[in-house]
Amino acid sequence: MGALLGRRLWAFLIDELVLGAVAAFPLYLLLTPRSDGTGALALAIGAASQALALIYWVSTDYLFGQSLGKMVVRVKTVAASSGRGGGKVGFFQALLRSLTKLVNFLLLLDSLRLLWGGGEQRSTDALAGTTVVEWI
Repeated sequence: MGALLGRRLWAFLIDELVLGAVAAFPLYLLLTPRSDGTGALALAIGAASQALALIYWVSTDYLFGQSLGKMVVRVKTVAASSGRGGGKVGFFQALLRSLTKLVNFLLLLDSLRLLWGGGEQRSTDALAGTTVVEWI
Protein backbone atom coordinates (compact mmCIF):
# COMPACT_ATOMS: atom_id res chain seq x y z
CA MET A 1 0.00 0.00 0.00
CA GLY A 2 2.85 2.43 0.75
CA ALA A 3 4.07 2.82 -2.83
CA LEU A 4 0.56 3.30 -4.18
CA LEU A 5 -0.25 5.84 -1.46
CA GLY A 6 2.91 7.78 -2.32
CA ARG A 7 2.03 7.74 -6.01
CA ARG A 8 -1.49 8.95 -5.27
CA LEU A 9 -0.13 11.81 -3.18
CA TRP A 10 2.30 12.87 -5.92
CA ALA A 11 -0.46 12.64 -8.54
CA PHE A 12 -2.70 14.88 -6.43
CA LEU A 13 0.05 17.44 -5.90
CA ILE A 14 0.83 17.53 -9.63
CA ASP A 15 -2.85 17.99 -10.41
CA GLU A 16 -3.17 20.79 -7.87
CA LEU A 17 -0.25 22.59 -9.54
CA VAL A 18 -1.90 22.13 -12.94
CA LEU A 19 -5.22 23.41 -11.64
CA GLY A 20 -3.56 26.40 -10.00
CA ALA A 21 -1.68 27.31 -13.16
CA VAL A 22 -4.54 26.69 -15.56
CA ALA A 23 -7.58 27.77 -13.54
CA ALA A 24 -7.03 29.75 -10.35
CA PHE A 25 -4.14 32.02 -11.32
CA PRO A 26 -5.56 33.14 -14.70
CA LEU A 27 -8.94 33.79 -13.07
CA TYR A 28 -7.21 35.87 -10.43
CA LEU A 29 -5.36 37.91 -13.07
CA LEU A 30 -8.47 38.34 -15.17
CA LEU A 31 -10.81 39.38 -12.38
CA THR A 32 -8.60 41.31 -9.92
CA PRO A 33 -8.68 44.60 -11.84
CA ARG A 34 -12.48 44.50 -11.57
CA SER A 35 -12.51 44.21 -7.78
CA ASP A 36 -14.98 46.44 -5.95
CA GLY A 37 -13.50 45.76 -2.51
CA THR A 38 -16.52 43.84 -1.18
CA GLY A 39 -15.04 40.36 -1.26
CA ALA A 40 -17.44 39.35 -4.01
CA LEU A 41 -14.49 38.96 -6.34
CA ALA A 42 -12.77 36.48 -4.05
CA LEU A 43 -16.01 34.51 -3.84
CA ALA A 44 -16.37 34.54 -7.63
CA ILE A 45 -12.78 33.40 -8.16
CA GLY A 46 -13.18 30.66 -5.57
CA ALA A 47 -16.45 29.42 -7.03
CA ALA A 48 -15.11 29.46 -10.60
CA SER A 49 -11.91 27.69 -9.53
CA GLN A 50 -13.87 25.00 -7.69
CA ALA A 51 -16.17 24.49 -10.66
CA LEU A 52 -13.22 24.12 -13.04
CA ALA A 53 -11.51 21.75 -10.61
CA LEU A 54 -14.61 19.56 -10.37
CA ILE A 55 -14.89 19.50 -14.17
CA TYR A 56 -11.21 18.53 -14.39
CA TRP A 57 -11.39 15.73 -11.80
CA VAL A 58 -14.62 14.24 -13.12
CA SER A 59 -13.81 14.49 -16.81
CA THR A 60 -10.30 13.03 -16.53
CA ASP A 61 -11.46 10.11 -14.38
CA TYR A 62 -14.51 9.47 -16.57
CA LEU A 63 -12.87 9.88 -19.97
CA PHE A 64 -9.38 8.51 -19.34
CA GLY A 65 -9.34 6.93 -15.88
CA GLN A 66 -6.36 9.20 -15.21
CA SER A 67 -5.68 12.83 -14.48
CA LEU A 68 -2.44 14.38 -15.71
CA GLY A 69 -0.86 13.69 -12.32
CA LYS A 70 -1.95 10.05 -12.41
CA MET A 71 -0.50 9.70 -15.90
CA VAL A 72 2.86 11.01 -14.69
CA VAL A 73 3.05 8.62 -11.71
CA ARG A 74 1.45 5.73 -13.60
CA VAL A 75 -1.70 5.05 -11.64
CA LYS A 76 -5.26 4.77 -12.90
CA THR A 77 -8.79 4.84 -11.50
CA VAL A 78 -10.83 1.76 -12.40
CA ALA A 79 -14.17 0.31 -11.41
CA ALA A 80 -13.42 -1.76 -8.29
CA SER A 81 -15.30 -4.80 -9.56
CA SER A 82 -12.97 -5.02 -12.55
CA GLY A 83 -9.74 -4.90 -10.54
CA ARG A 84 -6.60 -4.46 -12.60
CA GLY A 85 -8.52 -5.30 -15.75
CA GLY A 86 -9.14 -1.59 -16.13
CA GLY A 87 -12.92 -1.37 -16.20
CA LYS A 88 -14.12 2.09 -17.21
CA VAL A 89 -15.26 4.41 -14.45
CA GLY A 90 -18.81 5.68 -14.95
CA PHE A 91 -19.74 9.37 -14.85
CA PHE A 92 -21.47 9.23 -11.45
CA GLN A 93 -18.61 7.16 -10.03
CA ALA A 94 -16.18 9.86 -11.17
CA LEU A 95 -18.40 12.59 -9.73
CA LEU A 96 -18.82 10.90 -6.36
CA ARG A 97 -15.12 10.16 -5.87
CA SER A 98 -14.22 13.74 -6.84
CA LEU A 99 -16.50 15.58 -4.42
CA THR A 100 -14.23 15.44 -1.36
CA LYS A 101 -11.38 16.97 -3.35
CA LEU A 102 -13.27 20.27 -3.26
CA VAL A 103 -13.22 20.54 0.54
CA ASN A 104 -9.71 20.17 1.95
CA PHE A 105 -10.83 19.05 5.41
CA LEU A 106 -13.04 16.30 3.97
CA LEU A 107 -10.23 15.22 1.65
CA LEU A 108 -7.90 14.96 4.64
CA LEU A 109 -10.39 12.82 6.59
CA ASP A 110 -11.08 10.70 3.54
CA SER A 111 -7.38 10.20 2.86
CA LEU A 112 -6.65 9.19 6.45
CA ARG A 113 -8.64 6.04 5.73
CA LEU A 114 -5.77 4.96 3.49
CA LEU A 115 -3.35 5.20 6.40
CA TRP A 116 -5.42 3.38 9.01
CA GLY A 117 -6.70 0.11 7.70
CA GLY A 118 -8.70 1.27 4.71
CA GLY A 119 -6.76 -0.73 2.19
CA GLU A 120 -6.21 1.07 -1.09
CA GLN A 121 -9.50 2.98 -1.20
CA ARG A 122 -10.55 6.34 0.13
CA SER A 123 -14.09 6.38 1.54
CA THR A 124 -15.45 7.96 -1.62
CA ASP A 125 -13.69 5.31 -3.71
CA ALA A 126 -15.49 2.65 -1.69
CA LEU A 127 -18.84 4.46 -2.07
CA ALA A 128 -18.32 4.98 -5.79
CA GLY A 129 -17.14 1.42 -6.39
CA THR A 130 -13.77 2.56 -7.71
CA THR A 131 -10.14 1.96 -6.82
CA VAL A 132 -6.78 3.32 -7.92
CA VAL A 133 -4.27 0.81 -9.28
CA GLU A 134 -0.71 0.95 -10.55
CA TRP A 135 -0.75 1.28 -14.31
CA ILE A 136 2.50 0.36 -16.01
